[in-house]
Amino acid sequence: MNVQLLEDIGLTKPQAAAYQALVRKGASSAPYIAHEIGESRSNTYKVLDKLSELGLATKDQTGKKVLYYTASPVALEQFVQKQTEQINLRERKLKAAMPDLMNFFFAHSE
Repeated sequence: MNVQLLEDIGLTKPQAAAYQALVRKGASSAPYIAHEIGESRSNTYKVLDKLSELGLATKDQTGKKVLYYTASPVALEQFVQKQTEQINLRERKLKAAMPDLMNFFFAHSE
């Protein structure tokens, strides 16, 4: 798995490394992943929780240890689709506001 690809689609370097480590190892604890990716335990918990929030991992708290599982690579495609939808929404909002922005600009730059 190419970590650079994961970064290119919008994950941070620690998120990409953690996702890759979860794929390699399977169910893992944050301390194990922290060791694998060279991050502090506290930062790794944040990274793994963010991956869970993004739908790229799941968190299991049923046992004594909290374990994280990676989601299928299909979740990566869904992650990118959500980003695309957000960008499209921003673009539509900007286009709708453009006449007012232009009027404001020209009113204050003459």
